[in-house]
Amino acid sequence: MLLPDSENQYIEFKQSFNAATIETLVAFANSKGGTVYVGMEDNGDVKGVLLGKERIAQIVNEIKFKTK
Repeated sequence: MLLPDSENQYIEFKQSFNAATIETLVAFANSKGGTVYVGMEDNGDVKGVLLGKERIAQIVNEIKFKTK
């Protein structure tokens, strides 16, 4: 997979999953769409994040709870 090297109106880099990430997801959902890359710094450096089944479920539930 080729990753973008910079952000624009349709691409956003986030270092971790947090409230700001959810805000960006909602903004993209309410506009013309976009892609959020979690685990990347603003300069495009890949840092990564640890994800397991439980963490993915937590993220989904947090998105559901905060976007009602």
